[in-house]
Amino acid sequence: MDINVKNRGLKILLLLCLWGIAFSAWGQKMEETSSLLKRKQHLKVALQSSLDLNNYEQAIRLQRRVLALTSSEEEDYVQEVYNTGLLYEEWGVYKDAITYYQQVLAQALPTSPLWQESQVKLAECYFSLNEWERSLEVYEQVLERSMAQQNTGETSYSLGAIARLNELMGDFEQALQFHLKRYQLDDDNATLGLIEKASRANNLGYAYQRVHQAEQAAYYLNEAIRLKEQAGVKQEMLTALINLGVVYNGDKKLSQAQEVFERAHDLTLEQGRKEQEVIVLSYLAKLYQNQGKEEKSLKIWEEVLEKGDEESQLLRPNMAQAHQELGQLFSKYGMYREANTQYNAAHELEKVMIGDRYGERLDSLKKVVAANTIDKELKLLQIEKEIKQLELKQQQLEDTNKEQQILLLQQQKAKEQLEKERAWQLVETERNLSQIRGLEHAKALLALANKKKEQEAKQQAEIFARENQLKAERNRVQRLELEDIRQRQKLILFGTLLLFVVTAGILYAFFHIRKKNAQLRISKQQLTENAVTLTAMNERLQYNSEVIENKNQEIYSSLQYAQRIQTAMLPSLEAIREHIPELFVFYKPYDLVGGDFYWFWYEDRKSFLAVADCTGHGVPGAFLSMIGHKLLQEIVVEKKNHRPSEILSLLHEGMMKALRQQDTGNNDGMDISLVVIDHKARELQFAGAHHSMLYLVEGKEMNHLKGNRRAIGGSIYQKEGMSEDLFTTHTLPMEGIATIYLYTDGFQDQFSPAGKKYMNKRFRDFLKSIHHRRIFDQEELVEREFENWKGTLERQTDDVLVVGFRIM
Repeated sequence: MDINVKNRGLKILLLLCLWGIAFSAWGQKMEETSSLLKRKQHLKVALQSSLDLNNYEQAIRLQRRVLALTSSEEEDYVQEVYNTGLLYEEWGVYKDAITYYQQVLAQALPTSPLWQESQVKLAECYFSLNEWERSLEVYEQVLERSMAQQNTGETSYSLGAIARLNELMGDFEQALQFHLKRYQLDDDNATLGLIEKASRANNLGYAYQRVHQAEQAAYYLNEAIRLKEQAGVKQEMLTALINLGVVYNGDKKLSQAQEVFERAHDLTLEQGRKEQEVIVLSYLAKLYQNQGKEEKSLKIWEEVLEKGDEESQLLRPNMAQAHQELGQLFSKYGMYREANTQYNAAHELEKVMIGDRYGERLDSLKKVVAANTIDKELKLLQIEKEIKQLELKQQQLEDTNKEQQILLLQQQKAKEQLEKERAWQLVETERNLSQIRGLEHAKALLALANKKKEQEAKQQAEIFARENQLKAERNRVQRLELEDIRQRQKLILFGTLLLFVVTAGILYAFFHIRKKNAQLRISKQQLTENAVTLTAMNERLQYNSEVIENKNQEIYSSLQYAQRIQTAMLPSLEAIREHIPELFVFYKPYDLVGGDFYWFWYEDRKSFLAVADCTGHGVPGAFLSMIGHKLLQEIVVEKKNHRPSEILSLLHEGMMKALRQQDTGNNDGMDISLVVIDHKARELQFAGAHHSMLYLVEGKEMNHLKGNRRAIGGSIYQKEGMSEDLFTTHTLPMEGIATIYLYTDGFQDQFSPAGKKYMNKRFRDFLKSIHHRRIFDQEELVEREFENWKGTLERQTDDVLVVGFRIM
């Protein structure tokens, strides 16, 4: 019975040891979880502080660490992914924001609010990146979903976004349809306020204005003004008033336009909105100019310059317009010096506006670089974290080994104690048996002594009986001893088996743990080697990157120097505008230097203007442009050849000689259009080599004056001989000509993201649609049309050059 108690104690001891190990592991796990929660809470507090300071770079870094500490199995993991995308979007790094919103869409349920919010955010990011087709595709999906869910608010928002995207892509008819659907949807919405309904009416009126439906545009803009007055928000009426004035002005209802613009001006004075006052004054000045009230227009343009601030990005376009319009008015009055001053001021402001656009692009690039730096830092932190986790696991395994060794010693002590107990029990048993034998023997002697006198005859029988009794007792004792020996053998066998099982288990655990430790050491060594290899590769890549960057910088510096040389050879716009005041040049080389160039000379009251496209672009084209420039200077300035056809013939001959084309078979050259304006005779002469001239006569269609179907240079014309009649001179009277355009083929050959060329017909139709606008406005419209058509393409197809001018 004592042995069974000891066995139960040993089992309980083993169970307690195992339970202690499990409890320790569970406690360590809970401690790690609590530590992670505390770290995440501290990071979120620091993140909020960074946001309060508008330090988005630091906030992104902290949010990425929060996301790294959140397991993908946790409930709030998708929320943390969404929060990361939201921070990137607010910082302006839209491509990284798109990556995280797409992760939310891949992991969350489509019915969850987080999934739906991420879908809308994805469309907004594509819109911010000017990827309008992708944005339109996602907004159409949002619209389909919101209509199926009967979500009126999101449906209205999606319709407005789709309408805006169609406007940006030039499909004004489609934009009008979506504005109309949104207006009808919100007009039936009883919960929508007057301000929101007024906004919808204003947008719809603007959409009708873009498709030249003036009556409908005026109706909805007046409705917007009425609703805002009814809502008591006069400060919100200004946009609708300006749009309404523009509609009346375009519809030739000048008195109504004047009334609306004056009302808008009074509103800006009442509210003390100086910037908006300058904008309204610009519209008023242009309106008076259209009414023929030039003196009043002149005063208001001067007021625009006086009240405007050139440091305000919002007002710079209006300030540039004021300088340009004043230049035109001064030119009309014969005040050419004052006009030139105003034109130069307008040109300088345009340069500043171009710098603003490049500054915004630079800020965006800086944010992208900072975001990439954060990614690299977090990857390194992740590697360090994995190494620390491996070291922690190794330490845990070593601690477990120590605990198991202690358990083994305890079991060994328990075994020794059991053996001592068994030995003591054997000694005690022998002592009891001896006592029993002594007692029985004493009793037998006493009985024999008492009966010896009385029964001597029975002495032998008594002795025999006593001997039988002793034999029986010895047999009983022997049986007890045998049973005890068997019981001890069973206990020894059971103990041996138990000891064997426990030892085997401990040995298995020991060797298994040692194997795992070896694997962990190998994994750690591999990670360390990978980290070293990665560091070496990074260093090598950084070195190669620096070498490439240095080479690129050297090439770029050389090209910049070549660009300065080529730019210095081009005539300044100020010099041209001294003789042709109303002129714009849209010049956009394919590279830093290009093969397109323009050339100008003035002599004997004649203006010589040429636009040329040399073979190729980049450095080869730039070399040919320098040859062309030199030959034109020699032919016109030095040799005094003033007839266009003769100039082109001599230019052809000079190009062949310069490139030794009769000997080498070289076919390089240029296409060119040349205009000679005789200011005294009031006539214009044109000759072209594979180039044409477009000009518009007031009240008539666009006229297309084609040059000869042959180029300047090239051995292909050797057999024809050199003759002046290679090229034809066309003479036109200057009276009635509205606008003249000279251009190369780069604009027409430009591809869109869909792989379509712009083509000649679209180009002529576009120039016809803008010819009535101010010359400086035309330059901006040409640039905008080109950029919109090029879209998301990184590079343009060819050098682009468009020159437009009016003859005073």
